[in-house]
Amino acid sequence: MRRINEAAGRAGAAIRDLQPRRGDSPFAASRPSPTRRHSVGSQRHSGYSASKEGKESPASSRPSKPTLSYHGPFAAELLPAASAAARAAYEATLSMTNDELQQLAELVAAAHCDRSTYLSTEAWQFGTTAYAIPGNEVCADCGSSEPPTWAAMVGEADAVLVCNECCGGHRALGVHLSAPLSLKMDRWSDEKRQRLLSSGNRAVNATLEAHAAAAQCKPSSEADVSAKHVFVRSKYERRAFAAEGDGELLPSTPPGRRCAGGAPQQVHAGILIVRLIRAHDLIAADFTGKSDPYVKATCGKAKSKTRVIRRTLSPEWNEVLRLNVEDVRDVLMLQVKDSDTIGSSPLGDCSLSLAELRPNHGTELSLELQNVRSGRLVAEVTWCPLDG
Repeated sequence: MRRINEAAGRAGAAIRDLQPRRGDSPFAASRPSPTRRHSVGSQRHSGYSASKEGKESPASSRPSKPTLSYHGPFAAELLPAASAAARAAYEATLSMTNDELQQLAELVAAAHCDRSTYLSTEAWQFGTTAYAIPGNEVCADCGSSEPPTWAAMVGEADAVLVCNECCGGHRALGVHLSAPLSLKMDRWSDEKRQRLLSSGNRAVNATLEAHAAAAQCKPSSEADVSAKHVFVRSKYERRAFAAEGDGELLPSTPPGRRCAGGAPQQVHAGILIVRLIRAHDLIAADFTGKSDPYVKATCGKAKSKTRVIRRTLSPEWNEVLRLNVEDVRDVLMLQVKDSDTIGSSPLGDCSLSLAELRPNHGTELSLELQNVRSGRLVAEVTWCPLDG
């Protein structure tokens, strides 16, 4: 199973089935097609191949070496290492049994190739390209083998792929240190695409985990979420595990403990991270047939709001709001409003109970706006309780 997982990660979307189809992946493979498959799992799938005359040739007549090339829209930016890794993983399948191939196909399809989970075909093609870069098949910070669906723009020119739990730590750093983006749901600029394709997990970790202590301090995928967040902050904010770092984790201060100044910290139940992505089909509030929408988020006493997007019924904010939650029984209220010279006009609202959210995991939601005739709000909400 280990080599199957490794092959799935290295190939990414390059291997969708026993015979990859050009329409299913941005990687195209050419290889003599077997005229029949073996039914016995221990037999090798390359035992028979189609000759030029259409007849079966025995296994001793080795099929020609497969060729693999990328024909997606990002071919110009794709690193040679990415296509080389995909080719190597594809060739590794030549020694697999039919049962192993089936497991591999299921893993790859479930992890990388379900286009229905992506915002667009272009996003899917870029995602499969990013997964093929060596090291990007696992989380850069905890090594989780669950396919990472978040990218973090770190530093001035780097980017890594991370899991949901570690992504929460990146959000807490602030956009000046790390700006997370969803591989599946966000719209990427060409500059950010290039950043990810020209760096990636292995390249970034070679710098930020160069210290000998990094291996000991790095959390496992099963570690507590709070431990992952401490490592993320130490790694990216303090650069503790770079070659010149001190190799030490930041101390974590439990809630209610006293800081150096002597004053007790304010105790909260946790932090609510709300990423307002976009809205669509909003009602028109202006005589021009448009609105100037923004979102106001409220949870208990905590309040925050997005910037105003002018003259549109389909705004895109892609803005992160953070709310300190004092009581887990508080309800998150999201109100879409039209900005006027004097006051504001309601464009609809929706609410969400914290009990509906899985702790420390980003939940993508498409919420129907209430009290108006039309409108939906797309948001990603992460509830980070202090008790982990």
